[in-house]
Amino acid sequence: MIKYLNTPYRQHIWDKSKAIIEKVSQVIEIDSVVVLGSFVTEKERPADVDFIVMIKTKDTEENWSTDIQFVPNNKHGDDIIEDAKKWMEEKYGKGNYEVFELRYKN
Repeated sequence: MIKYLNTPYRQHIWDKSKAIIEKVSQVIEIDSVVVLGSFVTEKERPADVDFIVMIKTKDTEENWSTDIQFVPNNKHGDDIIEDAKKWMEEKYGKGNYEVFELRYKN
């Protein structure tokens, strides 16, 4: 793992991403976390850290998954959402998808 923390940028996105996993682990029982994607390549500036979080379940026959991307609620986050909308249109075609927002107050 250490070899992928070779720049201040990589260290920053790792620290932010790991902190989220640590917070999630306080609510959901995690069995293990798999790190993959461009972060674990020689790419100079990966966009993010990709995790697969293996959660503990009582039912070994469960067959489902959820993709979640955590982004800051600022311009960068807005840009990520706009990129995702473009990707959805390319993948599914205009008018064949919907993007909606759920607001939460803490």
